[in-house]
Amino acid sequence: MEGAVVDEINVIVVDRGRKYWYLRYTDPVTGQNIEKSARTTKKREAVKRAGEWQAEVNATGLVHKRVVRWSTFREDFFENYFDEESESYCTNVAATFNIIESIMNPDKLTRITTTWIGRFRKTLVRDGKPSATVHKYMQHLKTALKWAVDQKYLKAMPVFPARKRNAAKRKKHMKGRPVTGEEFDRMVEACMVESQEYLLNGLWLSGLRLGEALVLTWDQWADGIRIEVDDDGDVFLLIDSEDQKNRETVLYPVVDEFAEFLLRTPPEDRTGHVFNVCGPKGVISRRVDTVSDWLVAIGERAGVKVDQKTDKDEDGEPIMKPVFASAHDLRRAFGQRWSQIVPPMILRDLMRHASVDTTEKFYVGINAKKTVENLRRYKSASLLTLQLTPEEPDAPEGQLDQ
Repeated sequence: MEGAVVDEINVIVVDRGRKYWYLRYTDPVTGQNIEKSARTTKKREAVKRAGEWQAEVNATGLVHKRVVRWSTFREDFFENYFDEESESYCTNVAATFNIIESIMNPDKLTRITTTWIGRFRKTLVRDGKPSATVHKYMQHLKTALKWAVDQKYLKAMPVFPARKRNAAKRKKHMKGRPVTGEEFDRMVEACMVESQEYLLNGLWLSGLRLGEALVLTWDQWADGIRIEVDDDGDVFLLIDSEDQKNRETVLYPVVDEFAEFLLRTPPEDRTGHVFNVCGPKGVISRRVDTVSDWLVAIGERAGVKVDQKTDKDEDGEPIMKPVFASAHDLRRAFGQRWSQIVPPMILRDLMRHASVDTTEKFYVGINAKKTVENLRRYKSASLLTLQLTPEEPDAPEGQLDQ
């Protein structure tokens, strides 16, 4: 409990206009006033009994003696919990804490009860936060409170409400959809900046997440995801543990098309970041949100719509707005293409999923129509092979039983 701010109970004497004086203190956990009669008409005696009750309460733990202020808990949590977590995860949790403070403004950690959490969730939903965002905030808060229980800052873990899912949306795993080859060509044509076109091609061929692409580097000792070329000329991606969800350093293969794309860079130029994406003013950015906006603008110019969302018009009436292709829709396209070619275990490595369950959920069997077309193509190819194969000559008499 080092560094905790402790609220000592202070019992005061209150005149309630009755025969006896009353003694009162504020419970630091619930914020409620606790009082009882001093059983005396003399104030001096009431003050004496107030001191006795105060000592008893603070000594015997009738209330939670060590009450940590929220600000102190936040500082302690971020200083001690995130030693082995990625910077991006830390940033996301900090954003959640900021939301909690702006909406609920907790003064003490013990204010966060089951009822408090329920109110927080209802406020997020009422403010129109997407269910995935609400779930993310709940998970971050749950992680923090579990740590608080482990550190004895809280006596017990509050109960979190079960996540509510919209049954009508359960079948739709993806928020967007894979971009088709024709749509990708339109996006390339809509590029107005050469470095953005280069990034588009890289994302299409690699299946990299945008954040991964922006830190992809040739330098072997730099931070980020490093490119490794072995003695046979095969290309791999080396991803350090801090950039991995499963916290393991892994060497990932890449498909030949992306390897050829990378190796077009002359050996003498293989330094620094692979993708140096510029905006309209020629300034390089490595911010995922900024570059993502540039790519969505390309999708909009190309007219590539991948989904729709509910919005409001100027009069506050609900309307449906199109969602245009993003970097992640190019990754989806990569996953869909290769799901028709390789088994799930190989696709898992190409997509850099921590579990094959994720791969199967999003990419295996999601396009039944495409699978039927492939089955028919394979069947036609097999029949053609049988037709072109010359018949075996009859075996000479006397060799049938050999």
